[in-house]
Amino acid sequence: MNLLAHSYPSSLPRSTRFRATADGQALDVLTHPSADHASFECDGPVAIEIECSESPSEVKVRPLRLDIEAEIQGNRIRFLAPGPQALQVEVDGTHLLYVYALAPAAPTPQGPDVRIFRSGAVHEAGLIVLKDGETCWIEAGAVVRGSIRAANGSGFHIGGYGILDGGYWPEHEGRCRKSLVLDHCRDSRVEDILMLGPTSWML
Repeated sequence: MNLLAHSYPSSLPRSTRFRATADGQALDVLTHPSADHASFECDGPVAIEIECSESPSEVKVRPLRLDIEAEIQGNRIRFLAPGPQALQVEVDGTHLLYVYALAPAAPTPQGPDVRIFRSGAVHEAGLIVLKDGETCWIEAGAVVRGSIRAANGSGFHIGGYGILDGGYWPEHEGRCRKSLVLDHCRDSRVEDILMLGPTSWML
């Protein structure tokens, strides 16, 4: 497949520290208080180039077991991502950029028991309560602000390459909530979503 970079709504804050490309294609680098991050889909090795706001002196690409060597030229970092893999790029021991090289996404599920949050939008969802056997699918490029709950059921599926942002609650209700709760549930899956801004336990 061709590399597919994920892009997010323009209202989200972008990194002022990093710019990045994957196989020459610009990545949408978002910023968060704890780190910056970008994501894309691929099915093989990808050349990553990162432009830093300041010239780095030391770079580590984790996990270290992959033995990825990063080349530094001025304010640019280059390395080869081996394929689908979540990577942490640590610059000068303090600044972090997460590079999520993801396998090609599964098709968005369809049907009456599927709630879909579409790409390209920030969804101010608040509390999402799933019914028995229901799927919550957050597409790549979508941001869902709120929390997900399910209880006393089975067959729940929460997935997609989008973002679940727990920062909704302090802004709207002045309190904290867990981002995702499956209470006394069976045969259920949570996979692939990126969870940010927790105000309590994420899961």
